[in-house]
Amino acid sequence: DAIDPSVHITERQPTSRPPGAEPTAQTSTMPDFKLELKPAPENKWICEFAGKEQGVVEITVESFNQSVYLYKCEDVTVVVSGKFNSILVDNCKKTKVLVDSCMSTFEVCNCSRMQVQVKESAPSIAIDKTDGCLVYLSEQMLADEAFSITAAKSSEMNVSFPFGPDGDYVERPLPEQFVYKINTSGAEPSVSAEISELYSS
Repeated sequence: DAIDPSVHITERQPTSRPPGAEPTAQTSTMPDFKLELKPAPENKWICEFAGKEQGVVEITVESFNQSVYLYKCEDVTVVVSGKFNSILVDNCKKTKVLVDSCMSTFEVCNCSRMQVQVKESAPSIAIDKTDGCLVYLSEQMLADEAFSITAAKSSEMNVSFPFGPDGDYVERPLPEQFVYKINTSGAEPSVSAEISELYSS
C-alpha cells in the first residue's frame, strides 16, 4: 500500500518591521529535485530532494554494480527496479522505498517515519539514528538464515513479514529496550544483554 498523504507543516518565523514599512521579498532556499546517474567509477544513482510534487520516483537499475543514494526526500515513494549493489537512504522523512533486489546492505540513516520494502532479497538491513521505520520482508529473505537487521540509536521500528499457510503479513516490533548484566565472577569481567520483558509477548 502507498503511504497515506500527510499534511505539510510549514514553519514560519515571526517577522517584525516598523509601521508603514514594505515587506521585503523573500527567495526560496529549497533545493530543486534531482535525479541522476553518476558514471563510473561511482556507478551511483542519486535522488535528492524528491517531494510530494514528484509523487512516485522510478529508478531502473541496469547493472548490479550500480548503487542508489536517496537524500532529503519527503512525502514521496521511490521505486527501484532491478538488481543493484547497495542503497543508502539518508535524511529522508515520510518516504516509502520499494526495491527489487539488493546484493549488499540496505541502509536507512538519519530518517523518520519511513517504510521500506524488499520484494526479492537483501542480505541485511541497517537502521541508524532513525525514528519510525516499518520494514517489509519477503519470503525469500525469511528463508535466508544469514539475513539480519541491525539497528542503532533508533526508535519505533517494526518489521512485517508473511506468516502462516495463507502468507498473511504480520507485524512485530523491533526491541528498543534491553537489560544489561555485569558478570565479575570469571577471570575476565563481561557484560551481557537480554531483551526487556516488554517484548516477551
